[in-house]
Amino acid sequence: MRIGIVAEGNTDFPVIMKIINSLMADAQCKRLSPPPLKGVGGWTSVRAWCRRNRKTLKAKLSLRKIDILILQIDADVAGELKIAEPCPPASDTTEKLRKLIIEDWLGIDTIPPYVILCIPSLRIEAWIVEALIPGIKNIECSNRIEEIMIYYNAITERVRRNKKSTRKYKELAKITAKKLDIISAVCTEADHFRQDIENAFNNPLT
Repeated sequence: MRIGIVAEGNTDFPVIMKIINSLMADAQCKRLSPPPLKGVGGWTSVRAWCRRNRKTLKAKLSLRKIDILILQIDADVAGELKIAEPCPPASDTTEKLRKLIIEDWLGIDTIPPYVILCIPSLRIEAWIVEALIPGIKNIECSNRIEEIMIYYNAITERVRRNKKSTRKYKELAKITAKKLDIISAVCTEADHFRQDIENAFNNPLT
């Protein structure tokens, strides 16, 4: 099964890929955006990709032999989009983001089963922190994730500044995928993503 991934940037891709492979070992993950050599794209690049491809999305995925499409943005972008809700619960904000992506970015009423929205709250690093240091209260709502990672030596300040360096995140992605059960029990969006992936395995495009 081939899975296409449109993510915000370099550090998101390895985490998503390892989680997918933990659920289906033979899944082949293909990075659709941003291109590896261009580095971090940000949430605006995800929006641009959706709007650019939405009219012929199914045909383009079929042409590239993509069975499942994953669109990833972190929930912290809701602040910039002015649709953020108080957290907890994380779902009040992530559901607004889902509605925005489906109706505005993709221009559809209902999302097809082969398209999955991955919206970690507030950032995908919350899943990494829960894997490394379980039990931090309201980790999905913390806006100090990277500071926590630095404090516990999960990343260095240099890694934090240099978002194009993915080597450390590839190591952290392996740990995160192995502890998906623990993460899913605490991080509601990780559990949401896991369930969506498992459902999509049974409803691929091709």
